[in-house]
Amino acid sequence: MRKLSLIEGIIMQPRFKSWWKPKWKPIKKVIKTVITTFIIVCFATILLLAVLNQRGIFDRTPQPNNDTEPKQNQSLKTYNGFEFNKELVGWSVLVDVGDNLYDLKMRYHPTEVEYIDIVNESGIKNRLLSSDIVFITMDPLMPSKVALSAMEISKVLNPRKNNTGILGIPAIIGVTHIPPTYPNKNTIIANCANASSISEMNNKNKTEPFRSIIKYELNQSRDNEIFIRDDCIIISGKNNTVLSEAGDRMVYSLLNIIP
Repeated sequence: MRKLSLIEGIIMQPRFKSWWKPKWKPIKKVIKTVITTFIIVCFATILLLAVLNQRGIFDRTPQPNNDTEPKQNQSLKTYNGFEFNKELVGWSVLVDVGDNLYDLKMRYHPTEVEYIDIVNESGIKNRLLSSDIVFITMDPLMPSKVALSAMEISKVLNPRKNNTGILGIPAIIGVTHIPPTYPNKNTIIANCANASSISEMNNKNKTEPFRSIIKYELNQSRDNEIFIRDDCIIISGKNNTVLSEAGDRMVYSLLNIIP
């Protein structure tokens, strides 16, 4: 039989038990309260830290100083004297045309499209601005982003209506042909053959409206550029992304935003 230690012997004494038992219950209650309080405090602390972290209180990432904004962002906001504002999608810029101020919404900033060259730019602008009507045409199987590019041009050329139109020249979007499976059989067909001769532009005795044609062409063997071929304005791109951006490039030229 193991011999009890001194402390165990004291605890086992009936006198000690009779003294300790009535005192244990309140002590036990206090210990339970302390443990419960500790758990609650720990949980509340963890929850508070999570909320503060979510709000970025502990984020040590340096924040940009608006007073010392990078020059790159400043150059994007101002281009050739025009103030551009970044929108959720694209950019906005105020343009003054004929003593009227227009809030123009564009998909691309000038720096994103200025790489597209315009050959004989003054000749193209003069022709379009002298037109009685402009047809913008493309292969009907081109993707929708190319059609959106054509809409960028038309919304600036057209007469003012429903917050679009600036230059007052009717512009119609069509296709070069209608395939058998094309859903809209009523789409206007327009080709370079429909363009008026440049000699008719200043003819005061003309009997028909002076027509200009803008045609989108996918051409991987030619540079990304806009040029005139046989009285037809060609927007040529190596891929559809270039063609998508070319509409904004044409608009910036017409409004003298890209010099």
